[in-house]
Amino acid sequence: MLQLKWFFLLLCLGLVSSAHGLLNDLIIIKNHTRPGYDDNIFTRTSGNETGSYYVEQIVSIDAILSASQRQMLSTMYSPKFVWRDIDNKQMLYHNWTTKLQYKPNFKSTIDVSHKWTVSEREPTDIDIDSDITWEQTQTDLQFSHTFSRKNSVVFGMTRKTKEWSENLLAVGEMYTDGDFEQYSANIHQIYEIWQGKLFWTYGIEAAHHEYVNDRGGFYGGDIYNNLMYVLGQSSILQLSYWYGHATTVLQGDDGEHETDGGGWGPSWKVSLNSQLSKNLMTGLSVSYETVDSSIAFWNSKDVYKAMVNAKYNITPKLETMSAFVLTDSRYLEDYDRNGTGLTREDILGVAICNFTYNINRNHAAEINFMGFAMNPDDEVQGVARNKLTIGYRLTL
Repeated sequence: MLQLKWFFLLLCLGLVSSAHGLLNDLIIIKNHTRPGYDDNIFTRTSGNETGSYYVEQIVSIDAILSASQRQMLSTMYSPKFVWRDIDNKQMLYHNWTTKLQYKPNFKSTIDVSHKWTVSEREPTDIDIDSDITWEQTQTDLQFSHTFSRKNSVVFGMTRKTKEWSENLLAVGEMYTDGDFEQYSANIHQIYEIWQGKLFWTYGIEAAHHEYVNDRGGFYGGDIYNNLMYVLGQSSILQLSYWYGHATTVLQGDDGEHETDGGGWGPSWKVSLNSQLSKNLMTGLSVSYETVDSSIAFWNSKDVYKAMVNAKYNITPKLETMSAFVLTDSRYLEDYDRNGTGLTREDILGVAICNFTYNINRNHAAEINFMGFAMNPDDEVQGVARNKLTIGYRLTL
């Protein structure tokens, strides 16, 4: 199996290297090699951690297949190979995105994209010997038209699917039923209110999310408003507000029935991005929204999130980036797929920091750190994990 995975990666590199001579500047190849250490590689609870060394090999192939004044076809393929020391496990991931942009006239644009992802699920305490993968696809269609310098409209549709190689057992006789189909549509109008500094985006959105078997799903719709204000020459402030209705659909042996889920209510986001100096960029955002659940017992969840990030060029060749994200996920009783009133709250903090030294336009060295803690005050269910890697990046 390992030989087949390496053969696949080498074949991709060989094909791309051959194509590079034909396409010249229309293709970019990046190769990341990252050895590292993970102090809780199976994401186990406190006191049960297992550390391991590992190696990541990531190849990114970004190519423009066709381009003219009216259309552009591009594709990006990025396989990732991971080897883990503790159990000699080899894992292969795939990410492939294809985009087509077409301009029927100078005021209208049609964008179509398709993304395909295959990932291996990392084992946990429960299924450490399992070999489970999932496949996810997302297709987006967007049409935009500019009526004038101050007025434009955007219409979009999305189809998203996820399919697991195995339906995992959650508890007792209940399975996760994690496969789903999701459809969404939106239409927005963008209007310039004041002198290229204040913009208003408003519109409507609708989504339908359905899981397989008897799990059910949810659907909802809302009215969307966004104000974007350009502060001077270096900052952008955005205020977003949705007001709509979310309904959780529960399905069981007695047939399909609905709950109000989150009912009528708002979602919102506030963000500020700034270029404080020639070398320093910062970002800050806080938000609240209802999204699909990552835990099989609930079909959706309410998420409060705060994020801060910064990027600083220490020297012309040395740069650093850091970010911190704090998330509060609330699984309400109305979202419980079994209608038993089960609730849960997860507090998750994630910290990221990396340093990159650009040797020249083709070569770079990097150090990366990522740490997270979930429910740190819970002595039974609390989880902490830290990863440190050093890497080398080659760009052609």
